[in-house]
Amino acid sequence: MKKVGVHVPVFQDEDIQLLMKKASKIEELGFDGVFVADSLSSSYEPLTTLTAFLCGSSHINAGTCVLVAPLRNPLITAKTCAHINRVSGKRLILGVGVGWREWEFSSLSVPFNKRGEIMDEWLELFTLACAGGELNVQTRYYGKIELELPKGEKPKIWVGGNSNKALKRALKLADGWIPTDLTTKEYEQKLKGVTLPSNFTVASHLLLVLEKTSGEALKKAQIYSQKFGDTLEDFVEYALVGDPSQVAERLAQYERVGVNYHVLSVHHLESFYDALELFAKEVFPCV
Repeated sequence: MKKVGVHVPVFQDEDIQLLMKKASKIEELGFDGVFVADSLSSSYEPLTTLTAFLCGSSHINAGTCVLVAPLRNPLITAKTCAHINRVSGKRLILGVGVGWREWEFSSLSVPFNKRGEIMDEWLELFTLACAGGELNVQTRYYGKIELELPKGEKPKIWVGGNSNKALKRALKLADGWIPTDLTTKEYEQKLKGVTLPSNFTVASHLLLVLEKTSGEALKKAQIYSQKFGDTLEDFVEYALVGDPSQVAERLAQYERVGVNYHVLSVHHLESFYDALELFAKEVFPCV
């Protein structure tokens, strides 16, 4: 079975029991992981939410797609994530990105135009912190660091972002790359001539518009394409639209250009579990 995760919507009124039930349900359907996004304006904190998901499941992964790393201290984040990863049996995937909402950076007095440089230093410090031992380094953005740290269980790190810089950062400092809404042609162009390390994850993060018939799927896709300001033709190039056999073929197209993990985002929340159940029943057997 292909590795497929689900981007899970989280709402303000949900308690820990409901979060645990969501993860349990998705695990029962056969998916590999549950993922959440990150924003200062969201009604939840992502790492806390993932902990609830991990408590409600036994073997699936839980990850961020993606945590805005430059807004967080790398040492404290490393300690938190290493502990979550250890107590969950190494099931945490930390997706990290540079962020794009300038107001978040100004609110926390973090220089927006330096976020790429901060991210590189952040990843290096995160890795050092998880390795443990004596840390004695002079950094550009976090000052002089002198402390003794316990060894932690470093989670897998995926770098988010659609740019070539994000891919290079992932290849140098992480275990995977997870861009958003890329077409197969874009993956092919960006990965052309790139030598991928063994066990490196090239993930997708794609909208899923799955219905029993292609006509129903296209009708719903038309609504979403207008919402996103795209034509239907452009929308179906970067989304998974269709009936089960069509979605299975679209996944195969992505895999042929190098994608080896999929994160599905289901925007029609009123039929969220219906779409996942249909995927589990009729798409998984075809992939």
